[in-house]
Amino acid sequence: MLYERWSKAEDSYIPAKREATAYLDQPPHTGEIEAAIKAINKKAATGLDGIPARRVNQIPIDDLQQFIRLVWINTKLPRQLVDMKVKPIPKSLPRTTVGNTRPITIPSTVMKIINQVILQHITPYIEPHLLPQQHAYRKGRGTATAVAELFTKFNHSGQTLLLLDLSKAFDTVNHTALFAALRAATIPSKEYNLIRDQYLDAEVRVQWAKRYAEPFSLTNGIRQGCTLSTTLFNLVEAERERKCRIRMQRIPYEVVMYADDKAVILDDESLVQRVLDVNQQTAAEYGMYQNNSKTMQLRLDRNATEIKTVKWMGILLDNKLSMNQEVEYRIEKARNAARDYTQAVKTIPPSMINIAIRINGACAIILPHLTYLWKEIPFTPQQRATLIDTATQLLAKVFDGTSGVTATSILNHVHNITKGLTPRLKQLTSLETLMPTPMEDQAATKENELADWAGGTDIIYARPDQPMETLPDEGSLQIPKLLSRRKMRTPRSSAQGTNHTLRRRESCLPQPLKPHHRPLVLVVTSTHLRSIT
Repeated sequence: MLYERWSKAEDSYIPAKREATAYLDQPPHTGEIEAAIKAINKKAATGLDGIPARRVNQIPIDDLQQFIRLVWINTKLPRQLVDMKVKPIPKSLPRTTVGNTRPITIPSTVMKIINQVILQHITPYIEPHLLPQQHAYRKGRGTATAVAELFTKFNHSGQTLLLLDLSKAFDTVNHTALFAALRAATIPSKEYNLIRDQYLDAEVRVQWAKRYAEPFSLTNGIRQGCTLSTTLFNLVEAERERKCRIRMQRIPYEVVMYADDKAVILDDESLVQRVLDVNQQTAAEYGMYQNNSKTMQLRLDRNATEIKTVKWMGILLDNKLSMNQEVEYRIEKARNAARDYTQAVKTIPPSMINIAIRINGACAIILPHLTYLWKEIPFTPQQRATLIDTATQLLAKVFDGTSGVTATSILNHVHNITKGLTPRLKQLTSLETLMPTPMEDQAATKENELADWAGGTDIIYARPDQPMETLPDEGSLQIPKLLSRRKMRTPRSSAQGTNHTLRRRESCLPQPLKPHHRPLVLVVTSTHLRSIT
C-alpha cells in the first residue's frame, strides 16, 4: 500500500538545478553547524547510516564542516544520505493493517544536520509566503493560538463551521506542485538544489517487524519525519489556500489552519457546497484527496434544543458553544486515567517506586486531561471550578495514605497550575508544594548518578580503503537487574539486655550502567567525500 501511495505519480516533473549566486550561496560556518547539531532531537531513531542521534556530539566539528562544505560546493548529496528508512507507526486498531498506520521517514543523522542548516537558510524566505491563519510548526504559534483564533471568529449565532479532512495529505503531495511553490518563494539556489536532490531518484526502505522490504522510488509525497517536511507542507498549503481565495472572491469566509486540518467559518450556510467543491478541486491539483464523507459541519445556535458536537484539535465543540460536553468529556478522561494509574501502581513493588515518582506520574497523567488549553478555551467560572474540584479530588484519592502529601498541598498545587497559565505537560509548575524536601534531594542525587553513568565512546574513523560499515540500531541501554535481597542479623545489645533479633532489608538499587566500549564507525569516510567532488 505504501508503494502504491508513494509511487503512483508517473509524470511527476522535478525541474532542473538553478544557477548559484556566489555571494548568496556560501557554505555554512561553524556556528550554523553547531546550532544545527544542538537542534537535533537526541532521542530520535537511527537511520540507515547507523549513527545514533545521541552520539552526534562526538563527531569532530572540523570533519563535519569539511564534509558539509564539499556538499555545498558541489551541490551534490551522496546516495547513502538521500535514501531513507520508513517505519509505519500504528494510528488505530487493527495494527496489522497498513492503512491504519502513519509512515514516518527516518533520515540519516548527517542528513538531519544538513537539512537543519538548510531550514535555517530558507525560513526567512518561506515565512513571508505563509498565511497568518497557519499555526502549525511555526515559531510562537501552535494549538493554543489556533484554538484562540477559532473562538474569536466563531462566536455569532447563524455561523457555520466546516472541518475539512485531507486523507494522507503528506504522502500524496505532487512533487511538481511542491517545487513550483519553492520557486515562487525565491529561496537561494544552493538550498533549492539540495532539496531537489533529496527528491530526485530517492528510494525508501520500509521496516516492518524488524525486517526490510525491497526499496522503491519515491515519486510523490513529502517525507514525514524529515526536518524540512513541515515547512514544505506549510508552503504548499499556503499556495493552495491562495488559489481557493482567488476562486471564491465573492464568498466571505474565515479560515483557521493547522497542518492538514482546516476549519472554515461561513456566515451563509447556503455556500457550504461551493466551499467544499473549490477545496476539493485545489486539493486534487496538488495531488491530495479531500474526503467529504469525513467533513464535519456545525451550525452555531445559542437557542438550540438538540445538542450536536464535533471534535477539532482534541476539543469537543457543541452547537451552543456552552462547552458543557467538553467539561464532561475531560472529567471522564481524567477519572479513567486516575483509575488506570492506580491499578498500574499497585502492581509495582514499593521498593521500586518512591513517593517522588508517584507524585510526578500522577500529576503528569491526570492533570493534562483537565487543564489542556485552560486559558484559550472560554470556560465559565463555574466550569473552571468544577474542573479544579475534580482535579483536587482525584489527586487526593490517588495520594491517599501517602506520607508528606496533604489536602492543602494538593489544592495549592492545582491552583498554581490554573492561574491563567496554559498548562501543558512540559509547563506544569514545580511540585515543591507536594514533594517534601528530602525527596527532592534524593531525586537530584540520583539524576547526578545517572548523568555520570551515561558515558560515551570515542569515534574511530575508518581508513579510506575500508568499505562503509552500517551499524544496527541497538536501541536504548538495558535496565540492570536489581540486587538480591539479603537478610542481615544485628548483634545483641548489652545495654538493652533483651534477647531478640532485628532484621533489615537492603534497599534494591540498580547497579550503574557500564558504558559501551564498542567503537562507533563514522559512515561518511574520505572515500565518499571524494566521490561527490
